[in-house]
Amino acid sequence: MRGAGYQTLMASMALSIRNVKKTFIQSGNSLEVLKGVDFDLFPRDIVALTGASGTGKTTLLQIMGLIDSPTEGEVTVAGTTFSCKNNATLRDKFRRNFIGFVYQYHHLLSELTALENVMLPQLILGKPRTEAKDKARDLLRDMNLEHRTHHFPSQLSGGEQQRVAIARALINDPQIILADEPTGNLDDYTARHVFEVLLNLTQQKNIAAVVATHNMELVPLMSRHVELRLGGLA
Repeated sequence: MRGAGYQTLMASMALSIRNVKKTFIQSGNSLEVLKGVDFDLFPRDIVALTGASGTGKTTLLQIMGLIDSPTEGEVTVAGTTFSCKNNATLRDKFRRNFIGFVYQYHHLLSELTALENVMLPQLILGKPRTEAKDKARDLLRDMNLEHRTHHFPSQLSGGEQQRVAIARALINDPQIILADEPTGNLDDYTARHVFEVLLNLTQQKNIAAVVATHNMELVPLMSRHVELRLGGLA
């Protein structure tokens, strides 16, 4: 039985995973992608996650973010532990309230302005529209995009679109940001600029982050580096 000391340690972490395994069944065959992963993420920790294509980085991020469930093992977010048996409604609640996601492609809604795209997660939570609008304006200002507030995604550059996506990920005040190749579609100069914006804002807001990337030039800018290979972290 786990004692009070263990529970206190788990509560101090932004995220923790223990013995996480993930197996997919394809055409009747088992494919074991994750083979017992352990990982701890502390507040203000910015961790680079690297690994060859196909090693399971996206799968691991989805499990960390409560989008997917492990086949075995546990994920602890904000002191609450989840396994493959947890209620989907509880997982959704924690994901909305504690975790923000940034993807390689921005996934902005084309029919909404930059401001409206950033507001959307607040409106989903039932926040007043005026409050959501004010908060979205502040975040776009942090991104140096106040002059783009009423532009649609098609009117924005790739770097601007990704900064809007970062603002959207931050608007619900998450404790954790999970970013999956967030600069993968950008040229080197824009990629570095967008990443530095993400890095600075997570540090200012005391947010922990895991950033999956193939861009090894970004890795030294983060506080830690882990590599996924052969189903485990090194």
